[in-house]
Order: sequence, then structure tokens, then C-alpha cells
Amino acid sequence: MGWNLVQWLGPAVITAAVGIAALLVNRSQALGLAAERSEHESRLAKEQRVHQQRASAYVEVLTIAERVGQWVSLTKPAIDFGSPPPPALPDFLDQARSQALLNAYASTAVKTKFKEWRSTVDEVIRAVEQIEFLTENPEPGVSRARVWADLETKFRPKEREARKLLADQMADELANERIL
Repeated sequence: MGWNLVQWLGPAVITAAVGIAALLVNRSQALGLAAERSEHESRLAKEQRVHQQRASAYVEVLTIAERVGQWVSLTKPAIDFGSPPPPALPDFLDQARSQALLNAYASTAVKTKFKEWRSTVDEVIRAVEQIEFLTENPEPGVSRARVWADLETKFRPKEREARKLLADQMADELANERIL
């Protein structure tokens, strides 16, 4: 009778043990998959936050660039028909915020394009300062017409192109940024 009981209970015990082991393995796998899913969702949320922060930063920097672009376009026209004064350049706090946003969120490519754009703005500022100086202190043999011509034909178009390249780089990065 003992042998019959072992013969009869043996397969049942083994089947139960295998079933319990399978349940434990499945539970462990389910917990592992849940942890992986949670980690993936967490990474995705973080990447979406970073993408949104970068997008907001880029829009704010481009807003400053457009304000500067308006100043570049409207300051010191070659022929002035009594037009209103150009808008003021952004103040130092706005400029500092733009630089801080770039430092925090911008790619190396955007930082490079910004630096190139900023260099063209500096050329415009120097030309405007030179025109103002020559207007207030005319010097024989020094032509402000040449400086005005450079402002119109070289510096303003160069600033517009650099600003466009900056905006294009930012837009391209935001459109092609991979979010898991």
C-alpha cells in the first residue's frame, strides 16, 4: 500500500511542485516586465520634459533674436523719411537669460549658430556706432556713405541669414529629436 500511495502521490506532488514553480517564475517575470515598463515610462516622461524645456528655451532665444533682427532692419536707414525710431535692443537681463537658456538646453550646433549670429549683430552695432560718430564728428575724407552702404549691403543681409540658420538649426533639432 505504501508503494501504491507513492506511485499515486508522486506524480501529483511533482505536478503540483512544477505548477507552483511555474507560478513563481511567471510572477517573477511579470514583476520584471512591470519594472522594465515603469522604467521605460519614467525615461520617456523625462525625455518629453527635456524636449519641452528645450523647445521653450529655443522659442525664447528666437524671440530675442527676432527683436534684435527688427532693430538691425530698422536702425539707421540710408534714407530717413521721418520714420519712428527703431525698437531698442534687448536689455542685458534678456540677453543674459538667452545665454543661460542656451547654456542649459542648447546643443553644440545651436550654440555655434548663435555665436555666428551674435558676431554678425556685433558687426551691425559697430557700423551703427561708426555712422553715429561720423554724423556727430564729420571728418574730411571719411565717408559715412561707405559705412551706410556696408550696413545695407553686407551687414543687414548677413545678420538675416545667420538668424535664419539659427532658427533652422533649432527647428531641425526639435523636429528630429528622438523620444523613446
